[in-house]
Amino acid sequence: MSNIADIVVPSVGESVTEIWEVQLLKNVGDYVKEGEIFVEGQSDKATVEIPSTVGGYIKELLVEEGNDFPIGAVIAR
Repeated sequence: MSNIADIVVPSVGESVTEIWEVQLLKNVGDYVKEGEIFVEGQSDKATVEIPSTVGGYIKELLVEEGNDFPIGAVIAR
């Protein structure tokens, strides 16, 4: 039985409501360790490194480079 977990955009600051993606550092099928940075994003204030909240293989990426996504959005499974 496999467990599937969502990886979401964490809160990065009180006034930040969305991030636009700069670069995906992993692809579908790649292994990511819990805490490993796998997406670099940009807010209106800074570049944000988004770590994986779980470890495992990336089954699905739900964002594309260059698109905006809100805080709390699911970006990968």
